[in-house]
Amino acid sequence: MNWLNLELKTLRSTEYLGADPTQRATWINLLSFCADHENAGFISECKDWNDRKWMQLVGITKDEVESECDLWDYKSGGIMVEHYPLLQEQKVKRNRRNGKKGGRPSADKADGLPCGYPDGSDDGSSSLKRNSNSNSNRKGIVIETKEVAGAPAEECGESEAKQQQSPALPSPPKKAWVAPTQAEVQNWSIDWALKKGKSVAAVGVVAEEAWQYYERLDWKNAHGKQVKVWKTTIVGNWFSDEKIVKAQGGQHTPTQVISKAILPDFV
Repeated sequence: MNWLNLELKTLRSTEYLGADPTQRATWINLLSFCADHENAGFISECKDWNDRKWMQLVGITKDEVESECDLWDYKSGGIMVEHYPLLQEQKVKRNRRNGKKGGRPSADKADGLPCGYPDGSDDGSSSLKRNSNSNSNRKGIVIETKEVAGAPAEECGESEAKQQQSPALPSPPKKAWVAPTQAEVQNWSIDWALKKGKSVAAVGVVAEEAWQYYERLDWKNAHGKQVKVWKTTIVGNWFSDEKIVKAQGGQHTPTQVISKAILPDFV
């Protein structure tokens, strides 16, 4: 992403107001790094970075990022940055995918292929319906014009026969399965954690591990079959109490770190 979308309520949150100026600047640099890499607000495998690497990549020192602060937290060898705009990252990635597929289709090239239809449908069915109605209206105008101009009845009959023999528009293909993005998995894990009363940060770490695992396997299970119902698979195989407690640092008492940007009504 080329920008950060931060709500004013984030800058008025207790985590931000309780941090000193150096910690606030450190948090901004962490957010900028995550937005640049679109990593859903989680910097993995960074615990062993030396001071020079932190300065070159993020623009902060190792001592600054290792200070105690509620704006970020170390989890499973990485850092989870609070108040990261997950929804905005998801929108950017979705728009980028649609742009690669061609954006909005023209009226004369709508063939049912999914490429980001403005009508909100996934298969272009609404666009095809509009085109079909438009073609029917145009045909009716041609026939009416011939009758007004005094065209022979045989000619009108031949025109109607040609219209009846015209091939029907192709039906839209079935929607192909698409693997979930990193942001989709992270965003879904937040909702799951809140519903189940689990730690948002810990569940987010486990969800990140699950996403990286299946991403390496091209979203196939141990038997080589496609993991289509990925939410059920992750819950059943990854969201165990043992894994969540381990990601939480071994503390059995759940401690939720709920972003006020995600739950504005409860602040």
